[in-house]
Amino acid sequence: MSVETNVPVEEMERDELEARVRTLETRLQDLEERVERNSEGTVSKTALNHLLDALTNAEIDDYRDDPMRLREEVAEVGSMVYRHESIVEEQQSAVDDPMGENWSKIVEAANNLAGTAGHTRPDNHVALYGSDIVQATGHTERYALNLIEKFGQDDSKKGVTWQPHEPAQPSNNHSAKRKALLVDLDVWGN
Repeated sequence: MSVETNVPVEEMERDELEARVRTLETRLQDLEERVERNSEGTVSKTALNHLLDALTNAEIDDYRDDPMRLREEVAEVGSMVYRHESIVEEQQSAVDDPMGENWSKIVEAANNLAGTAGHTRPDNHVALYGSDIVQATGHTERYALNLIEKFGQDDSKKGVTWQPHEPAQPSNNHSAKRKALLVDLDVWGN
């Protein structure tokens, strides 16, 4: 059973990629063990060639040939394992701090919106609404509204508060207030 290589690694889902890495690692370890045993004379060339046929895309015409001629193909499998592991590590580092990445994008958006009508507040604060956070982070409106509350209530984010949604009522001159994240640019500005 050969490893399917027609799907580009970069297009695979994380769990799919991790499963492929585990499979490749297992196969590579098995191959290395068999090669080691073969060098000790305990595995037949035929058995090892059958394994190499299953592991690599090499075309083996005669299973009695010396399996060591397929070293390049074995190295290719090792290289594929390494490439898959690297991509898994990249993906892991990208998701290690998704809130940090979201926060950086939100601060950048706040700095970009400074001085614009509807966003500028007294004391150098900028109001970011759900649509602004969607534009900055690429998340859905619902998730963006959740981020407003999350960051607005985070005590570690000094100079950040949030304004909850308020429906139109007499106490606010019949004007609805949109949920907003208020960022103090004296703390978070460039």
